[in-house]
Amino acid sequence: MKIKSKQDYVESLRQQPLNIYFMGEKVPDRSTFPAFLPHINCAAKTYEMALAPEYEELLTAKSHLTGNKINRFTHIHQSVDDLIKKVQMLRALAHETASCFQRCVGFDALNALYMTTYEIDEKYGTEYFKRLEKYLAKIQEENFEAGAGHWRRHPGNASGGQGSAQPGDRQVRREVPEGHRRCLHRDPHESLATAGEHDRRHRVDREHARRGLSTEPKDHVSKARQIGREDEDGQEDCQNHRVA
Repeated sequence: MKIKSKQDYVESLRQQPLNIYFMGEKVPDRSTFPAFLPHINCAAKTYEMALAPEYEELLTAKSHLTGNKINRFTHIHQSVDDLIKKVQMLRALAHETASCFQRCVGFDALNALYMTTYEIDEKYGTEYFKRLEKYLAKIQEENFEAGAGHWRRHPGNASGGQGSAQPGDRQVRREVPEGHRRCLHRDPHESLATAGEHDRRHRVDREHARRGLSTEPKDHVSKARQIGREDEDGQEDCQNHRVA
């Protein structure tokens, strides 16, 4: 089904025949399951805002494959303007969600694959690029949410994306416990803290202190929007200075 709206997105999740377990219990309907709703609502914003006239220019683009109007999260960058609009789109979504909206990593992966498969085919005479273009056209037409994951290669490094795992034989218990995610503690304002995140958390705390952010979650959205507006004002000042 082609996904145009939040309702389409939620229905597409409901229709997928997946067996999902959360905390040892099978999830009957992931589209309404409380633990998944924050992700669903944030990802749904990428569809909702694309339909809003005031955000249409940022969240949609013209496909270089078909010429059709598509969601920018399925677009392959064609110009500097595309790159600028990507950043502006991410800022706009961040102001609305104050959270991850789940499509960035897949978006970047599609663009990276588009270049890499072309170069591989040029060198080895393979047909990866042709197959990717066909796959990409399907993603653009249906407005699918593309996903990708990062693999953590060293136990001390933080990982991102939508998946993380220590490479190697998973049957063998690792000598370094930080090789896998594990719960350290919980606190009232966060769901959990995991090994390997301490450096990141310290950096976030320092940045919050520098910008005057409270540790209370209720303050984060308003403060993030305020900081975003300040950053945009700074960008405009820089642009005006360059033009002058």
